[in-house]
Amino acid sequence: MTVFTGVAAVALTISMVAMVAVAIAVFKLKSRTDTFLTRFEPLADTAQTALDTASKQSTEILENVKTVSETSKKQLDKIDKLVDEFEVNARSQMDRVDKTTEAVQKTILGPVKQIRGVAAAVAAVVAALAPKPSRSSVDRATLDEEMFI
Repeated sequence: MTVFTGVAAVALTISMVAMVAVAIAVFKLKSRTDTFLTRFEPLADTAQTALDTASKQSTEILENVKTVSETSKKQLDKIDKLVDEFEVNARSQMDRVDKTTEAVQKTILGPVKQIRGVAAAVAAVVAALAPKPSRSSVDRATLDEEMFI
């Protein structure tokens, strides 16, 4: 029994030393944790404030972006309608120009061609009825050549 009591006393002593070592480690850990928390808390408060501010601003920015997007979509729809109307009007005007050009060609150019034909016929008749000039003499041709040179 003495041996058992001795072994139990040694075990309790070792256990007590281990408990003291654990208590010292916990105390050191607590002091380091306190130091860390005193440094971290202001940073955490600042970060939380920044996150709150960013959240409010991002909400406002997103609302503004949504408004701008909706306005832009409405404007693009209006522009699309205007372009469609312009295209229809431009095609209509081009058709009118084509028809007008065709009418002008038929109305004006047809009679002009006829007048030119009549004038050519008159010129041919006049040329046929007019006396033909006599051929130049050799002296005249030589004189013309000398003047040319």
